[in-house]
Amino acid sequence: MANPIPIRLSDEKWAYYSEQAQAAGIGLSTYLKRRLEQGDQVAEQLAELRRIVAEGFGELRDRGDSGSAAAPIAGRDPTDAAMMTEMLILLRSVVGADKLQVAHGELRRQGLPVWTGEKGGKK
Repeated sequence: MANPIPIRLSDEKWAYYSEQAQAAGIGLSTYLKRRLEQGDQVAEQLAELRRIVAEGFGELRDRGDSGSAAAPIAGRDPTDAAMMTEMLILLRSVVGADKLQVAHGELRRQGLPVWTGEKGGKK
């Protein structure tokens, strides 16, 4: 058996996590342990995505693309479009709606289109 770790939570967080644990039909400590483990898995997945993205952009640079944010990245190879679309979908599944809106706002501020998947590609 692993060693127990005492932690302090604000009353607000304790109530929130207790409610979530109860809804899942498990104890609070089990719920928190699972959240920590899932957080580790997400961190590992994000690290892998970063590695894949870095490799993908490296390949684009090697072919002579500028790599700037305003440059069309998915212009020459259908694999580029597939890779970028998959990354976008994966990242959108990881972040919450609030962070997605912040990212969209930053794109608009820079005069860049927001990809929606709809015909025309802009919001």
